[in-house]
Amino acid sequence: MSAAAAAAVIYYLVYRKVKQRDAAAEPAAAVVADVESPACGVVMCMTGGAEVKIERAKSKAASSPCIQIVVPTSSTSWRIEYSVHKPSRLLRADITLVFRPDLEAAHKADARGAPAGVAFDEFIAAHLLAIPTWQPSEHDLSEISAPVNLERRGLLRNFDSWAAVLRPALAPYWSDCSCPMEGTARYGTPTSAIYNELEGLTTLLRYDSIPIGCCGIVLHPQWHRRAYPVTLFTLAPLETLQSAFALAESSEGQTDARRDHESLSYTSAGGCV
Repeated sequence: MSAAAAAAVIYYLVYRKVKQRDAAAEPAAAVVADVESPACGVVMCMTGGAEVKIERAKSKAASSPCIQIVVPTSSTSWRIEYSVHKPSRLLRADITLVFRPDLEAAHKADARGAPAGVAFDEFIAAHLLAIPTWQPSEHDLSEISAPVNLERRGLLRNFDSWAAVLRPALAPYWSDCSCPMEGTARYGTPTSAIYNELEGLTTLLRYDSIPIGCCGIVLHPQWHRRAYPVTLFTLAPLETLQSAFALAESSEGQTDARRDHESLSYTSAGGCV
């Protein structure tokens, strides 16, 4: 037996011993609860077994949990459901990688940041908010077809129209969203980092997810697979964000976007979103 093979055998035996010890130390019910937790759902582009995904979710939850500030709320004008959260430490690190150039610029310009002598990481931890949004769809969005692609584009246009009202109301505070097509900054400076929408949603909302091919889809508790998510992020104070929500809800500018979404012809072809 080669030295490498012997080392592999020893590693495996030690690994089994540790797993047996941990299993004996925890009640069976607790183990089942960890496995069935929505936060342990399938992560985008699965690269490991269930144990890897569960341990990652457990460590993320243990680091600093996400805090829900505003419960899911429906905008009847835009047919958008949104909620507001403070991300966990590890999710905040993922978000920072995706939007870092603009976040660094915001840290330098914001009176609550560098001008006040506050370090970048402390500034982001204190002020970053995540706003996952959902729109109901006519089709099962886990399917791949021309009608589904067309509806996805219409739902994204509706979100962009809503954001076009919301984001100016958040100024001068930074805001952006993860592009559903690319996973990078949709409105700001893109980086090489990709935001994992599936992992972000399961971490923020604790919703279930299921594997679809090599990736997965998050299940909305009411609309299930017939729901289109996009996550917005901002450094604005909660009071400013709530005022922006109210402005968007009362805006007359949503009429065309909503009519465009509701009058989509599902027989046309289109690219994936």
